Order: sequence, then structure tokens, then C-alpha cells
Amino acid sequence: MTNIIHEPVRDRARFDAIAIPSAEAVDGAVDRALARVQRALPQFTRRYPAPSSEGGFYPAIDNVEWTNGFWTGELWLAWQLSGDDGYREVALAQARDFLDRAERRINVAHHDLGFLYTPSACAAWSLVGDEPSRRAGLMAAELLLERFDPVSGVIQAWGDLNDPEQAGRMIIDCNLNLPLLYWATALTGDGRFRDAAERHLTQAARHLVRPDASTFHTFHMDTRTGEPSHGTTHQGYADDSCWARGQAWGIYGFALGYSHSGRTELIELAATNPGKSKPSDIDTMSAPPALTQWSASKTIAESPRPSLPRWTSGARHPHMEAQRRRDDHHRQAADRVRIRPAARPEDQRHAAVHEGGQGDALLAPGRAACSGERKGRGGRLRHPRRSVAGFSVHRG
Repeated sequence: MTNIIHEPVRDRARFDAIAIPSAEAVDGAVDRALARVQRALPQFTRRYPAPSSEGGFYPAIDNVEWTNGFWTGELWLAWQLSGDDGYREVALAQARDFLDRAERRINVAHHDLGFLYTPSACAAWSLVGDEPSRRAGLMAAELLLERFDPVSGVIQAWGDLNDPEQAGRMIIDCNLNLPLLYWATALTGDGRFRDAAERHLTQAARHLVRPDASTFHTFHMDTRTGEPSHGTTHQGYADDSCWARGQAWGIYGFALGYSHSGRTELIELAATNPGKSKPSDIDTMSAPPALTQWSASKTIAESPRPSLPRWTSGARHPHMEAQRRRDDHHRQAADRVRIRPAARPEDQRHAAVHEGGQGDALLAPGRAACSGERKGRGGRLRHPRRSVAGFSVHRG
């Protein structure tokens, strides 16, 4: 990985002045979120929210898109938080739907299998011991493993595995799909899944992260030689800009990789590439928590206001200052800061304060996970804010 140039936070006082949300505020937000999930449930019992809204609301679709697992994960979270078995029954039925999708290979030729199966089928196995869901999760892990290229050490994001135009394409989003592979190794003892995840993380850390701790959305590897080629974007403004949600994927993904592997020097794994560099030839990488800290600090430093980062940063365009803000990215980023240990006490305090700032903005009434408040709209979701955190629950 290229050595990171640490960038200090600008105007630190604006973050220090923000109050951390109280437990009561968090509990109130959770209660409002649960109420909205309940109102949306009739429309999304056998179907799922579409990836994009129409007129501000998400229509119901079959289980065919990359985002469908998020809703099932919300139902598992709702069951854990409320104890209402109605959420459990619907989530379990949807988890079985994911088994059918894997068996029939319905739109699974991409890396988003972790997004699909970790919060749905894997949660069903982990929470209630549902055997069909265990089978579905392992099938999804095998499908994801099929996309791993052993020469370049990356998981191909999307497209036909035999398409030379798509071969060697990794994107920052994939970090969030890797827990599915760690889960499969923990369940079966088969190290192939874990090894692929760690090699991909190593390549992501080396090539997707820039010297200033911002990230490329996409990086292309040569699958014939294993050599790095170039970085581009499929999201965000330009190849040399930093897409906000992608930065959040990086913050969360490297922290998740560390939490699953326990490895403080993932870059050493690059030495296992056949015919590739010896350890002495590899750039030294700081531990993933430090990488996460740098990426988070970059995000904070680039934010025009504590709770509203730019949609994409680093791009030079006359209209960039008027660009829309992405609070979904910010919630992801702050969620991920929570799980990474701060290297220094002052960084730990700063992370807590910054997390508090975003929480205050996102915990306000009317800003919870989903909405069916408009009369006559059948409880359809309105701009849900999701973090793909599997089935962890944080309350209070």
C-alpha cells in the first residue's frame, strides 16, 4: 500500500462543540424506526424494496436485486430489538426465499452476495439455527468464491468471469461482502474462503486507498500477470475524485476485515501470491485500524458540516460546492468508526464527538430507517437509511 500522508482535521472546534446523543435520544430513534418498519411490513412481506425510489417511495419487487438482503436484515434487527415474533416469521420466510435464489442462480453473478446473504440467510442460521438458511449462506459463499481470481488476488466485482473487459475489476464496496467468506470458514473450517477474503483486502488496501487516504471507487488488475493497472470510478464524479459512500465502504470494510481476521499486517499476505513479490519488496502497511482511522479522518476533514459530507470530494468543478450531500454515507462512516480502536486518546475522543454529531442529525424525529407516514401510500418505504451491519444490534 502507498504510504499514507495523515491529514489533520480542519476547524476541530466545530466538532468539539457537538453534544453526543443521549441514550434516551437513541432509544427514541429506535422506537420510531420500529414503528415505521411495522407500517411498511404489509407491502414487504413477500416482496422487497427496490434499489431506487420512484417519486420518493420504494416500489415492491421480487428477490432479484443486490439490495434485497438489507430489508430482511432490518426485520431480524426489529425482532431482536422488539421481541415481536411477527418480524421473526417474515424474516425467516424471506431467508428461505434467498435459498431459492441461490439454487436457481437468480442474478448472483456479482460480488454483492455478502450484502444479500449475510443479513438474511446467515442471520437466520446464527439467530435461530435455520438449516435451510445455513445451506443458502454456504451456497452464496461458494458463488462469491467463484469470482476470486488467484493471479491478481481480487474478487471480480461484476460481469461474466470470461469477459476480459471485466476481469480484474475490484471496487471498494466489496470490502463489505467479505464477512460472508469469513463466516463460511468459521462454519466449515474450509480456509479457502478466509484466504480469498484476506488476499482481496490486501489488494484493496494497496491499490484502492490513495496516499491522502481517499479512495478510488474502482481499481483494475491485470489477471494475466497479477500487476496493478489503474484506478477509475463507476460512481462519484471523476476517476480522481472520492465518492463519499465508497469512502464509507472503505472505513467500514477495513475495520470489519481486522475484526474478522485479527491480523495487524494484512499486507504480508501479498507475499503468498504465486510468482509475486517477496515480503521485502512489499510496502509496509499500518494495521487496518490505523487505515480505518486515516480514512475516517479524511472523511471528517472533507466534510463542510459535521453531519453532512459532500457526495463526492476532491473533484474540481464549478458546481461542486452546490452538490448534494449524502447522509447515508455519513451514517455508514460513523457506524464504522465505532468498531475501530483509536490509536491515540485524542483520536478516540474526536471519533466519539464526530459520531455524536452525525447521530444528532440522523436521530431527529422523522429521520429514522423507513417511512410510511404519508396517508394513502400503503406504508411504502421512504428513503430508508441502512447500514449493512449484518445482524449486530447497538442500542443505548
